[in-house]
Amino acid sequence: MAEHDLDAIYEYLRVRTRTGTRTVVEGILTAVERLEENPGMGARAEWIEPEGDLRQFPWRNYVVFYRATERGLVVLRVWDSRRDPESLILPITPDEQALRGPSGR
Repeated sequence: MAEHDLDAIYEYLRVRTRTGTRTVVEGILTAVERLEENPGMGARAEWIEPEGDLRQFPWRNYVVFYRATERGLVVLRVWDSRRDPESLILPITPDEQALRGPSGR
């Protein structure tokens, strides 16, 4: 989902702004690189998963949702924070059902 999110962000900005599109996507990727080096930087996403290990890290108007695993960082979504949080869907793992926003669990 995260790759799809980045593609959608790129396309949305490319059509509407034509400037800064690459900067935004590169900035998000740089934020992910920083998270790989220090996965504890992000806050726990307790509003979605009170007991779990889901984390969130803001970058400008976007939020990177991720889990730190033994094998590395797993980025689940790159979410535009201006969107309705009720429509947020996060995969738990690639083969499990999804977590939903605040009231849609």
